[in-house]
Amino acid sequence: MSRLLPGCELESILDSLPLAVFLKSRDLGYTWCNRRFEEICGCLRTDLPERLAFEGLKGPEADKARESDLAVLNSGEHRIYDARISCPCGMSIDARFLKIPAINRAGDIVGIIGVAIDLTGDREAERKLLHNLDYMAEENARLERIASDLQTSLAFSEDNAAQLAELAEQIDSQKQSIAEQNEQIRRLMYRDDNTGLHNRRYFFDTAPLMLSQPADPARPGLLAIADIDFFKSINDRFGHAAGDAALRSFAQVAADALPETALFCRVGGEEFAILTAPMSIPEAEALLNRLRETIGAHHLHLGPESNLNFTISIGATPLCAGGNLDELLHAADNALYMAKRGGRDRVVVGA
Repeated sequence: MSRLLPGCELESILDSLPLAVFLKSRDLGYTWCNRRFEEICGCLRTDLPERLAFEGLKGPEADKARESDLAVLNSGEHRIYDARISCPCGMSIDARFLKIPAINRAGDIVGIIGVAIDLTGDREAERKLLHNLDYMAEENARLERIASDLQTSLAFSEDNAAQLAELAEQIDSQKQSIAEQNEQIRRLMYRDDNTGLHNRRYFFDTAPLMLSQPADPARPGLLAIADIDFFKSINDRFGHAAGDAALRSFAQVAADALPETALFCRVGGEEFAILTAPMSIPEAEALLNRLRETIGAHHLHLGPESNLNFTISIGATPLCAGGNLDELLHAADNALYMAKRGGRDRVVVGA
């Protein structure tokens, strides 16, 4: 370690990276890694010489890693590939590996320099990548500093310094690609695959923001839960494809019938949440009844001689500024239960 990375300052910089950095010898054994790699592989860097192989990979993924190592060592190629790592703690991480040859002053390939970028991340990390451009700029600047330190500190040839600069450019490109992929993830994680509506996650992220707005006591609006009546019977009688079609049909008709100011999401199974804009309770109740009547009059065409009609029941509760979302949902669920008990195809507004 001291021969390749003189001084503790560079090691400290590498340890502070959110990327996993590692060095491998020609026999594919690990000779050093940073702290992030320790976290992934579940062992200290001092134990690495006893572990000739670890990338948390199995089957075809392990074959891919070995093939890339041999290509780097035998031909000096730069290799980039994606793989799923199985960590000792039981978690799985989707990672992107970048590997380049480590070259000594004589121009001989003596090992491998590797970087693994975590592509999974939790939702908070995704939001940072999506919404904090400063964070991205700082990370890119940090990578540039590390590439510069590696160029001046590693005992490699001038040719390898150019390779390190190229690696830094590749990392920058990969981080940009990750940011674009995370933007796609953000869109996908907020959409219901079947109906195209915003989903439960989006509802629970957005509804509290709407409830935090000042409200006029005379125009509180409603939180409603709409449920397709006898949905199980639709699945049993016509098949699950027809059930999915009924969900899509309801979502489309309701989205057209509701004002754009309403929050309308699929929150589970055949249940949909509706959070209206500020309006009086009679106005909001009339809006929900118009929706119920529109759904009841709609015909879903299933085939040449098959049409499906279904109804919905709606339970609702008045909103209040700063109201607790869980308590409001509980009240709306109770009202929905009353609507079902009362014969279905109706709107019940609870207290």
